[in-house]
Amino acid sequence: MKPCFEDDMDITIVNDWALAPDADPEGIAYTFYIDGVKDHWRFDFPGREAGKVILPTGHYRFIMYNDDTSGVRFESGEDGTMIATSRPGYILEGLPGWNSNDTITYTREKVLICPDMMWSGSYSDVTVTYDQLTYSDSTATYTSRLSESNPMQLVTKPRQIVATYS
Repeated sequence: MKPCFEDDMDITIVNDWALAPDADPEGIAYTFYIDGVKDHWRFDFPGREAGKVILPTGHYRFIMYNDDTSGVRFESGEDGTMIATSRPGYILEGLPGWNSNDTITYTREKVLICPDMMWSGSYSDVTVTYDQLTYSDSTATYTSRLSESNPMQLVTKPRQIVATYS
């Protein structure tokens, strides 16, 4: 837990599910990173909707993803990014009669288990000041100003990030 300071600001996170209308996560993790991925603030909310978070003023990177994944591993990239991967597996894994002692050595292709469905959204540049929240992605910059009638809002645009094959 991070200590609370006098310059903490209330921000309401709102999810716009237009890019993934059928998404049905059990819960979502919302993480704000400062200084790469070492210092961070993580907030978890059940279901599709978020709510109010409290952050110190500052400059962040932001990622949100469903936190009901069991077959996905998260790692820190060397350049301060977050990497989601599947764990290594075996070609026969999951088939009836498969035994974990049955290993087959492969020399050409790496085998990974099928990942759980994931939905995610991110902003590379989030700035929180006393009266304004500014955030941007590769397409646009958004601003939310604090007023007596409106809290500062960060609107996410989650999308499916796991491919579906048939």
